Amino acid sequence: MERIGVVDTMFARIDMGAIAQRQLATMDGHGRRFQVLRRTVPGMKDLAVAAKQLIEGHACSVVIACGMPGLAEIDQMCAHEASQGIMLAQVLTGVHIL
Repeated sequence: MERIGVVDTMFARIDMGAIAQRQLATMDGHGRRFQVLRRTVPGMKDLAVAAKQLIEGHACSVVIACGMPGLAEIDQMCAHEASQGIMLAQVLTGVHIL
């Protein structure tokens, strides 16, 4: 059975991980063709590590990383760093992180 990972952040205003998990649960094949594994991390810069752990430790075929930066300049910088980490995790694992 395939595994899809969902990683989200703890302090988001909206529980994006739960939304992704609910949507995946409505798709054909849920429970038969694929299962969903979810992890919640403290902040955006932690998304890449959790995604990499799901790929390498739990054999996820793809990971959905959910995070939304604030409007402050520091939040935008953190989002950029998180994006860099996610890109590196994709290169290191050869698996897509959406």
